[in-house]
Amino acid sequence: MSYPRGTKRVEKGIYYISSKKCYMARYQRRSKNNSMRPISIQRYGFKTLKEARVERERMMVEINEKIKQARDPLWKELLDEVIKEMYEEDFRYSKKTVHNYETSLKGNTISNWGNVRVSKISTGDIKKFFRVNKDNWSNGHIKSMVKMLNKVFEYAIENDFLNRNPMPKFSIKSHNKLKTVLNENQLRLLLMKAKELDSPWYPIWATAIYTGMRSGEMYALKWENVCLKQKQVKVVEAWNSKDGFKSTKSGHDRMVEIAEPLLVVFKELKLKTYESGFVLPRMDKWKKGEQARYLRMFLTGVGLPEVRFHDLRASWATLMMSKGVEPIKVMKMGGWQELKTMERYVRQAGVDIKGITNCLNEIHDPSFNGGEVLGIFSHEKSGEKEVTFFGTQSVHP
Repeated sequence: MSYPRGTKRVEKGIYYISSKKCYMARYQRRSKNNSMRPISIQRYGFKTLKEARVERERMMVEINEKIKQARDPLWKELLDEVIKEMYEEDFRYSKKTVHNYETSLKGNTISNWGNVRVSKISTGDIKKFFRVNKDNWSNGHIKSMVKMLNKVFEYAIENDFLNRNPMPKFSIKSHNKLKTVLNENQLRLLLMKAKELDSPWYPIWATAIYTGMRSGEMYALKWENVCLKQKQVKVVEAWNSKDGFKSTKSGHDRMVEIAEPLLVVFKELKLKTYESGFVLPRMDKWKKGEQARYLRMFLTGVGLPEVRFHDLRASWATLMMSKGVEPIKVMKMGGWQELKTMERYVRQAGVDIKGITNCLNEIHDPSFNGGEVLGIFSHEKSGEKEVTFFGTQSVHP
């Protein structure tokens, strides 16, 4: 830092400028955060040494406050830093993952803490945040938010913005509710109606139902990885709107068997899509991520239960196991890496309880032979038939 001509040091931080016949005060301090440049201020024009000393005291307060604020960013500023670092660490995080962090964290927390200093966010504030939102969030979303907030606070600790993590200890119950899936008859009806109505989604839904492949894996499927003669598909990559084409979710390739009905679909597709290189049609609605909405609309139109697009994969897994296919084989073809993930589908298919009541078949009352339908009864009320029911009577030998 340059000084005016004729400057002479009087004491620490105080200088006399003979050419201007006045005193100058100067103060400089470096933050403990090494990435931050030193902050310094100098002012002159003071007639007396006392005035220069008072001004230097003000400078100390001013700079210390700036350093404190630099080391204690606003919540919205901290989020920007975290997201920026995650994008730069593309070897650890996919763009889709970072995008999910950004939209979830900013969408759910900015309105509460956006302009609050990080150090001012207490454990009580975080508990209140979850208490207010818990009725509108699923357990899965709550777990995700806990994980994301921990990531942000850990970053703050690593960069000396905080001394400790204010996140409270959470015990989140897992309800293990059965997923909504389509059964065999419903899947058959879906494909039949889609074929009859010549829906452009028919080959996509058929591929999902017969292979259990993920949406991104189907979108990335190329003819070079399909062998119709051996009835096999090699799943080697996936696609999403943020990362484009990349490896599968697990990072591993796998083989998928082509069922006979799907083989017919693929042979018809080859005549239409082979030149593009991709097996399935390139639909803008699919590329924009609207596949779930169009599936729900179609299901509603044909009188079937609404499910998510990803639930076609769950429906495939459940159906396979209900047909007696070993869970380990379903796991291998579906690309799941942990048996823990398969447990929900085992429960959905009832495989884990199938046949356990066979041992009770001999425990019965020999005098009871079931019931006999006596008839259908109804009664009139105000000229209108009000109730219809079946009557039964126990039959004894």
